[in-house]
Amino acid sequence: MKYTAVRRIHFHSEETGLVSQYVAKEIESEIPPQKGYVIDDSAWHRNDRPEIEEVEIDAGSGACTVQLAPIKAQSAEAVERAFNTILHHDGWKDWLK
Repeated sequence: MKYTAVRRIHFHSEETGLVSQYVAKEIESEIPPQKGYVIDDSAWHRNDRPEIEEVEIDAGSGACTVQLAPIKAQSAEAVERAFNTILHHDGWKDWLK
């Protein structure tokens, strides 16, 4: 089964408002994704093992998108740093492009 894993990286404060980025990776696995499963990837720190929070299947195309637990950054700059770091790992891309 082929699906797209998506993870949001965000920060919010009164001074900066909401700053967020989305990363995505196409995954092919014999195991279908389910809510609560953990997606282990080299892009995450060893203590960061995001769970699947939502599985969405488009009824028309059959495309499957999996939303992972978001990364809550400590600053707007940390959002950009995390985003750029993840994009350097195999297969990850900017989901909004």
